[in-house]
Amino acid sequence: METNLTDSQKILDVIHALGTSAHAFAIKMKYKSHSSVDHVIKGRNSLSEGMMDRIVKTFPNVSYNFLKKGELPILLTSNEIQAQMDLLNIAPKSTNEFYKIKRMMEVPEQLDRIERKLDKILGINR
Repeated sequence: METNLTDSQKILDVIHALGTSAHAFAIKMKYKSHSSVDHVIKGRNSLSEGMMDRIVKTFPNVSYNFLKKGELPILLTSNEIQAQMDLLNIAPKSTNEFYKIKRMMEVPEQLDRIERKLDKILGINR
């Protein structure tokens, strides 16, 4: 389902979902300055195809459909990442890059399991 999100809101949502700042986001994408990202955030510029491609290539777990149409989810699961990379014909920088992203995405699940085990050991009911 398509939403009526502005390009500014899409970029802000992606930055928030990645847990980073606009400046760090721009640096990671190898922009010489963060003004390109800042101009989209402030509504001065639109989210171009080039910037969408750059975002997805830099952050393969960001959904191209979210950037293009505002369709959720913002961040993809590991299976969805591979499907998107295949669809957009994006090769991972290395095999290790894909598995590194996959491991990072599993961290919240691992933390939840650890928390449940600790709760059980300590007799805490939540």
